[in-house]
Formats: sequence, structure tokens, C-alpha cells
Amino acid sequence: MQLLGSVTSPFVRRIRLLLEHQKRDYELVPINVYDVADQQRLAKLSPAMRVPVLVDGDQVIWDSLLICEYLEGAAADLATKKLLVLINEANDAGVTLFQFQKFGMGHDSTYAKHSQRRLQTILTYLDQHACFQGQNAADWQTPQMCLYAMLDWLQFREVIDWPAQCPQLVSFFALHGTKPGVAATNPR
Repeated sequence: MQLLGSVTSPFVRRIRLLLEHQKRDYELVPINVYDVADQQRLAKLSPAMRVPVLVDGDQVIWDSLLICEYLEGAAADLATKKLLVLINEANDAGVTLFQFQKFGMGHDSTYAKHSQRRLQTILTYLDQHACFQGQNAADWQTPQMCLYAMLDWLQFREVIDWPAQCPQLVSFFALHGTKPGVAATNPR
């Protein structure tokens, strides 16, 4: 099994966390989405040209949520899917803000401000709703892995100071920081 992606991608990290949790053997194949040769390699496997891509024998699966379903062998229920979509949307907004910063485009554009509001609204929602409140240390499934990977990536890339505004997410993050696979998949 091969997982194509960047070590720093929160979307790739969630798959790595799941693979580690399931104790599956896999090879991480580094992809730099800004490198032309890697873009061509990625395009042969995924028309979206985004990471992660999982290659398992003859199966080629792109999109982290589809990969999670494939690895789990079952589709999530509607409430879980809605939660995962929110986490994806927050990730997308964070990546947009990071790219604006990385490529010197500033945060003053209408689109950057919209992405900032979107990210903040989702984080507030996740913090205020019972999605992850009352969790115990044994709760370490795909939604928790996806949320942890996103929150850690937001801190790593200094996109937003979410701990200052989201006390429930701070508790969640602390609770799961020592899970198996967290240290091994750390993008730092």
C-alpha cells in the first residue's frame, strides 16, 4: 500500500494517523505539489491533482474522506459525514490562508477575509457544540484524527491562534496529543 502526499499536509496526516491506528503497513511516497515532475506523477493517478492518493493494489483512491471510508470498510453515518465535511472546510480555508501568506498575497483581499471568517466560524461551531465534548481518551476514530491533524496543522503553520478562542478544542487537543501515531506523523 502506498500513500502519496506531503508530510506537512493535514489531509495526508489524517490518513497516516488512521493507518498507524489500524497498524497497517504502508509506504509514504513524498509528493511536492509545486514540483512539475510530481504534478505529472500525481495527474496520472488523480485528475484532481491533490494529495493524498492511496494506491492499494489495483485500487487508486483520492480524497482523504474517501480514503478513510475505504480503509474503514464502511461509510460513516450522516452526522459523522457532516462533521468531517466541516473539518474539511476548515482545513481548506486554513490552507487558502496559508497559501496567501506563503506566496505574499496578503490577507486583505475579499477572498482571504472570507476564508478567515469561514475558518473562525467553523472552529467556533466545533468548540461550542458537543461534537467532541465529554470525549475520553479511548475515543480515537476518524473524526478525532481529522480534527487533531487540522488543529495541529493550524498551529504548525501559524494560520490562526485557535487556542486563544476555543477552550473545548484545547482540551480535546491535549487529551489526544499522546495517541499512538501522533508523534510519528508530526509534520515538524
